[in-house]
Amino acid sequence: MRPYRPGDAIRDIHWRTTARGEPMVREYDTAPSPELVLVVEAWLPAAPDATDRARLEAALSLAATIAVTWRGRAFDSAVTVVVPGSDAVAATAASEEDLRAALAPLASVRGTDAVEAPAARTFTRHLARGARLVVSSRAHTPFAAALGHSTGKPFIAVCPDDRPPWYLPPAAPGSR
Repeated sequence: MRPYRPGDAIRDIHWRTTARGEPMVREYDTAPSPELVLVVEAWLPAAPDATDRARLEAALSLAATIAVTWRGRAFDSAVTVVVPGSDAVAATAASEEDLRAALAPLASVRGTDAVEAPAARTFTRHLARGARLVVSSRAHTPFAAALGHSTGKPFIAVCPDDRPPWYLPPAAPGSR
């Protein structure tokens, strides 16, 4: 509770306390929902085999799962998706429709053994606002550290091999 100030909403007035003399209003302490910066490292070795390709598909699925859960189910806040490559662009999703468009580049990912960390300017203002996560197709990726070095902000890395307890990977073809 705090004293009333001109411009405060009438619905926020605490009438019981106000009846004692000075007008008082309720003040709500709500932290803004954290944004997510999601960087997808589509790494494949120079000569990938079927297991490597399956791991890449699982990483793309994991990235999409995280983005959809963060945006729509957990925090209802913006998700910025970056897929490094020759034209790394940060797509920010503030709605469900935006999220579909931001995740669209995942459909055309081919994977490479030379993924470079995008420059800090790729992220514009989004780096300082929330969580920073790298989803990689390889365990113990050095990409998160390289990205942290190029942007000056730490990133956490996760891959399908980490087997997060909340993630169910896609079934392998023919395993049903």
